Amino acid sequence: MVITERQEKILDCLTRQYIATAKPIGSEFLVEKNNFGICPATIRNEMQKLAEDGYLCQPHTSAGRIPTSKAYRFFVDKALEFNFEENFFPCDFEDIEKEKNDIYKFSGSVARELAENTTCLALAYLFEDDFLWKDGWKVVFQNPEFRETDYLEEFVSAVDCFEKKAGDFFSSQEERNEAHPVRSQTQKASADSRARRIFNGVNVFIGEEGGFFDSNNFGLIMSQADFPKNKKGLVAILGPKRMDYDKNIKTIYYLINSLKHI
Repeated sequence: MVITERQEKILDCLTRQYIATAKPIGSEFLVEKNNFGICPATIRNEMQKLAEDGYLCQPHTSAGRIPTSKAYRFFVDKALEFNFEENFFPCDFEDIEKEKNDIYKFSGSVARELAENTTCLALAYLFEDDFLWKDGWKVVFQNPEFRETDYLEEFVSAVDCFEKKAGDFFSSQEERNEAHPVRSQTQKASADSRARRIFNGVNVFIGEEGGFFDSNNFGLIMSQADFPKNKKGLVAILGPKRMDYDKNIKTIYYLINSLKHI
């Protein structure tokens, strides 16, 4: 079902507020933060319709609403319509160039800068060397979701699963492209059976999309990247499903373009 323009505005506002606060959002809060020109009762009715269509859920009977994976996917697909400019960088990645003569230290700098700019766990992986650097455990654990021990353990397990499957994902992509170049090109920008989305080489997975881990609680953004000394690899961030996709997609996009010029 196609949502209305008004519902889209409400969903966008609610999603952004939830990303910022990690707290369920009610209709009164939306009225205070935005000039929708409608009363709280009307917003509640629209939120109820969005919930019925699978975009919102209510964690507790007395609480507001929070976005579902379907809502985040809608939010991300809208973010990907942004007209990116390669020469505009929201983050300063110049410091990582200092380590370019040592590919392993360089990979560590990439992961560290990426973690600091996204508040997620960041990974930098060199395919040929089978070398992986992770950084940002302390940063990602500052997210309120990690106050729950079960959530923390689930995240650690998800990271382990991702490490085992990430290399195979890109290998299978290349094999498909070589075997069926026309079909692969046609399918590149569309979702596969697991709702994978690709934008200029940046892959976005929400919840269980992609099959990297058996959990609906996390988000993953990753891309292949060109490292110094003609090394190929990947960069990725993992964090709560509530991560700031808009900012983080742009950050990885600009990072991989920065690496091309080092």
